[in-house]
Amino acid sequence: MKALFLDIDGVLNDSISPGVMHWNSTLPTCVNNLNEIIDSVGLKVYVISSWVDDVFFVGNNLKLEKFLYDRGLRENSIVGFRRQGASKEDGIMEIIQANEEIESFIIVDDNPTIITNDYLKSRYFKTQSLVGLTKEDVKKIISMFEEAVVINKKDRFLGCLIGLAVGDAYGTTFEFTNRSRMPKELPDDIIGGGPFDMKPGEWTDDTSMALCLAESIVENGWDTDDQMKRYIKWWQEGYNSVKGECFDIGGATRSALSWYNMNNGQQFVQDTQAAANGCER
Repeated sequence: MKALFLDIDGVLNDSISPGVMHWNSTLPTCVNNLNEIIDSVGLKVYVISSWVDDVFFVGNNLKLEKFLYDRGLRENSIVGFRRQGASKEDGIMEIIQANEEIESFIIVDDNPTIITNDYLKSRYFKTQSLVGLTKEDVKKIISMFEEAVVINKKDRFLGCLIGLAVGDAYGTTFEFTNRSRMPKELPDDIIGGGPFDMKPGEWTDDTSMALCLAESIVENGWDTDDQMKRYIKWWQEGYNSVKGECFDIGGATRSALSWYNMNNGQQFVQDTQAAANGCER
C-alpha cells in the first residue's frame, strides 16, 4: 500500500485562518489536487493534522473523516489517523511500524520543523502555507511516489538486525559499567573499547545470538533444537562472532547450553534459582 500522511492547514486550505472554528471551508482546488494524487498513485490517506486533537473533533475521528468527505475528498481514501496526543513524527512512526502493508509513503505538510528523523525527512514534501496544495505540487508528489524505495518485510527484518548490531556496538564501550561511573556526555559515534577491547563497529554476544536465531528461523522456521545447536556452535566454535570465538557469555546462557548438551537435547533447565536480565534476547 502507498500512503500519504496528510496535514490540513496549509495543505487543503491557505492557512490564513487555520482551525475548524474559524474555517469557512477547504479550498476546493486544494482538495481536487489531492484527489488527483490519490487517483493517479492509488494511495491511501492517514490524517496527521493538529485537527485530530482539535476540541471540535477530539475523540471522534469519524466526525473528522466525514467533514473531509463532505468537502470533496475522495470517498474511502482515509484509512487512519495519528494517535491523539502524539506528535506528528511519533504518530507517523507508530503507523508505519504497525502497518506492514505500507510499502512507500510521502508526508505532505507545510511545516518542516515537525520532522527531525532523517528517514522521514527524505519522504517529506512541503507545501506553501499561504497557498496550499498546487498543481505543481501534484506533479512533484506523484514523481516522489514513482521514485520511492519500496519498504518490504525483508527490509524491516534487516533493519531490526542492523539496528540491534549498531546499538550493541555502541554500548560495548560501557558494558559492565556502573551507572554512577558513566560519563555525563556520551559519545556521538561508535568508538569501541570496553572490557573486551572492541574495535569500532564490532558486536558482542547479543548480536551473535540474534544472528543465530535469525538464521535458524529463515532456514528452518521455529525449530528450537536447531536454535540451540546454533547457539552451541557460537559458544564452542565462535560461529557468528565478530572475533571468531566466544569471548563473552552470560552465566544463565552457559548453564542452559551446557544442560542441553549433557541431557540429550533437553531444552529446559530445571534450576529455578538461575536468572538473567531477560531483555536482550
